Amino acid sequence: MTPPACCGNCRTRGGWSRAPEVALPDPMFHRNVVEFARALRRAGFAVPPDLVGLALLALEHTGLERRDDVRAALRTVLTNRRDQHPLFDLVFDAYWRDPELLARALSRLKPQPSTPGSRADRPLPERLLSALAPPPAPARPPAVRPRTVLTESGASAAFGLRRADFGSMTPDEFAAALDLVRSLPPPVAPIQLLRKVPSPRGAIDLRRTVQQTMRQPASFSLAFSRRREVLPPLVLLIDVSGSMERYGRVLLHYAHALTRRYPRTETFTVGTQLHRVTTCLRNRDVDLALQSVQACVSDWNGGTRLTLCLDRFIRDWATRVLGGRATLLLATDGLDGDHVAHLDAVLSRLRRRAHAIVWLNPLLRYDGFEPLAPAVRMLWRCADGMWPMHRVDDIGRLAELLRHRRSRIRPGRATADRQPA
Repeated sequence: MTPPACCGNCRTRGGWSRAPEVALPDPMFHRNVVEFARALRRAGFAVPPDLVGLALLALEHTGLERRDDVRAALRTVLTNRRDQHPLFDLVFDAYWRDPELLARALSRLKPQPSTPGSRADRPLPERLLSALAPPPAPARPPAVRPRTVLTESGASAAFGLRRADFGSMTPDEFAAALDLVRSLPPPVAPIQLLRKVPSPRGAIDLRRTVQQTMRQPASFSLAFSRRREVLPPLVLLIDVSGSMERYGRVLLHYAHALTRRYPRTETFTVGTQLHRVTTCLRNRDVDLALQSVQACVSDWNGGTRLTLCLDRFIRDWATRVLGGRATLLLATDGLDGDHVAHLDAVLSRLRRRAHAIVWLNPLLRYDGFEPLAPAVRMLWRCADGMWPMHRVDDIGRLAELLRHRRSRIRPGRATADRQPA
């Protein structure tokens, strides 16, 4: 079929050419695209310099007449995963389209009161705030450089951070502690199945040895096998009431890291209602995942109805998630508001369902802690173990303890000062 006649610029050798290129307005636009790429890098995107040039080339082909075309071209070139699109759209709107959003992001860098119901009440990701922050002024080098040993000072700072209480940390220290918590291993010990897998060492596998001998009669070699090991399910019940706000946020960061690395992790929040937030924590971006949790949990920073939440967990979710020798981590201070009389019966039912129940109690940070409240006494009797959760070291030691134990934890023996026998 003969193509229609045109001006002669639409055909090339061997077929049809691409759309005609459109020259960008001025060099200042090139600089704006480069600054936009830098904002994406500060927001956590991997944008190498060659992609910036490719983005400029894409804009030359799409033109600047339609904002949606510019957004689609930049998003196609500068992102490589679908879950990066929401954060990219926020940065794009703040940088190119919505000056009010940009001003709001910059104003959030300093504490300012906001009017209830205004647009400033909508939360912004922390990555967006840091990405749109102006670059810090270069510090002037001191006249005399002090002699410091970076290794020792860094080790001392990390050691002090791991031993500090979450409730007494500054915002910068708390952010660094969250990074340490996300790197901790899962607090479960592998279990051995009956199914065997090939192994360079272990017991002699007679069946595989005979099979290898029949295939190659001239050579004889022993085959070995071992029992297959898998990690059991892990269930976290995290109290998100007002008294547990900071400790609950730490455990949600820990649960996000476990969910990304360990698919058999289930996370629930406990407040006045029970909410399953496992789906929210499967997002790659930790900021977006925590925002989804806060949007899903309607009783964030509210009260605690521990008995009702545990009863609903047993009725709706225990059969699904507590199979296969699952370990249950219950993070709460035990300050139940009502229905304490039925808590003992509910905990007994939960005790029969779970392989091990470990109570993470932030009140153990006090030296003179005694189980005086009725709900605390019931949790003390029913839990397989009790462990503090107010420091990074406590969560790390709990992970090491449970990962290297194959038997059940003795009731009431897992404390910070006295290890379980």
